[in-house]
Amino acid sequence: MGLFICFGVNIGNLGRVSKRRIVMGSWTLEINKKLASIQSSTKIVDWYGHTGNFVIESSRTERSDIVSELTSVVGASFAVLSYDEVTDFVSAARRAFSPPPLEGNRWTCGIAFEVGDPPCLSVPKQTSHAVFFALSDHSVGAWKKDQLAERGILDRERRGGGWGAVSGDVSKTVGGVWTARSLRTVIGTLEKARQYIEEPRL
Repeated sequence: MGLFICFGVNIGNLGRVSKRRIVMGSWTLEINKKLASIQSSTKIVDWYGHTGNFVIESSRTERSDIVSELTSVVGASFAVLSYDEVTDFVSAARRAFSPPPLEGNRWTCGIAFEVGDPPCLSVPKQTSHAVFFALSDHSVGAWKKDQLAERGILDRERRGGGWGAVSGDVSKTVGGVWTARSLRTVIGTLEKARQYIEEPRL
């Protein structure tokens, strides 16, 4: 069985029409039951947060098959990556230099993942939401611009669309379907996956 890390498109509080957080425990049980009903070997073994960040096991070797199965039962598409790929992306993102300080804002690092093909051949141009940097043909790093309130904390009333806006910017700039996460969420999902790796990379 292979181990994969999956990031869903517009799930949970990333979705534009979502009104409440998904109860992940019961939802993943429901998804696994639906996967079993179609004789799929794909199974969610863990998750992080409430935005469709899954650790899965599957005997499938083609990622497109995993995406098709998950999409058929969840109703959303997914970026499917290996543990080693996500580990490399996290390492690269941690080494990335932050943009210059901007008064009244802070820069939050994250990663946008492409769902399917074609490969991304250029780094997206800077937008009002984020500054981007290269990672791979199917992922880009992002420094999201977060507005701060008077006390220097995140202004939750002026989120500017959050990471959903960042993925939308990438789609508009280079084409394709993308989904973005904060580096904190990516690392959290990676740590969940690590316990299923016999000899995890440090």
